[in-house]
Amino acid sequence: MNTKWKKGLKLFLIASTALLVALFGYIYYLFNQFGDNIYREVQASDTEEAEKPIKDNSFGITDLFTNSFKEPLTLLVLGLDARAGETIDTARTDTIMVITINPDTQQIAAVSFPRDTYVLLPGYDHQKINSAMYYGGLDLLEKTIEYNFDITIDKYLALDFQAFQEIVDILGGIEVYTPSSMYYVASDIHVELTPGYHNLNGEELLGYVRYRNDSAGDIGRISRQQYAIRALGEKASDLKTIIKAPAILDALGEHLYTDLTKQELLSVIKAYRDFSNQDWHPLTLGGSAARSEKDNLWYYFYNQADKEEVTAFINRYRDGE
Repeated sequence: MNTKWKKGLKLFLIASTALLVALFGYIYYLFNQFGDNIYREVQASDTEEAEKPIKDNSFGITDLFTNSFKEPLTLLVLGLDARAGETIDTARTDTIMVITINPDTQQIAAVSFPRDTYVLLPGYDHQKINSAMYYGGLDLLEKTIEYNFDITIDKYLALDFQAFQEIVDILGGIEVYTPSSMYYVASDIHVELTPGYHNLNGEELLGYVRYRNDSAGDIGRISRQQYAIRALGEKASDLKTIIKAPAILDALGEHLYTDLTKQELLSVIKAYRDFSNQDWHPLTLGGSAARSEKDNLWYYFYNQADKEEVTAFINRYRDGE
């Protein structure tokens, strides 16, 4: 190897290292700011819970190499149909999921609840589950799921539709397969798909996951949501997307809400990145849609066996059985 070639290689390695350090430092800075913007503690309605100290959300360079995610975590994950001027507590919950992540077994269990599920809202009456946010915000929605399904929720993560579309576009789209034609056009949803494989942009994928005008109705919509969330998570956590991290963080900044601290969020992202397709286990609450004799409205009714299936499913994956 001649001296000139060695010198050129050395300069190249130095320049490459400098660029990586600069990118690394910039992403760290953005993530730190991002974590401050999205962090929102749940406003508890009872005094004892409300008086608990707020978690430390500070974040240093060393935290990038620390993994605080050592115990199973159960997340309430929400997709919000937020309109201009609406906050997290006033937006409609279009997607309601409970996800348990076990770092020891590297398994993820995800349970979806149809938004018309007939449940008892603690302190109120029986309503559709997505009414909980209207009556009592995130605190009431968490308590509703815990009370009706014996599930303990540790944290929440909510994303509105605008960020969903922007992230899909940043990642270059998500591939889906449609076994039959899908067509529906309205003020808040637009989907026109022929049978086959499609790489959908953000607007198209949003229409795909919100479509419910087929024989499967809301259950089919939930299946598409589960697929999209898994595919989006896999693509976003790929190391090859690191150069897109600044754009992703920017898109999420004003449209993601969570009570995960920056350290917890980063630890979950790192753990999720190590999981494979086979580690994702979805379930939809069993039941059926029917019109209520009480108020003549349509609800999604479940029975005791359906409830017990959900409770056992979450506990099984949380406990690593």
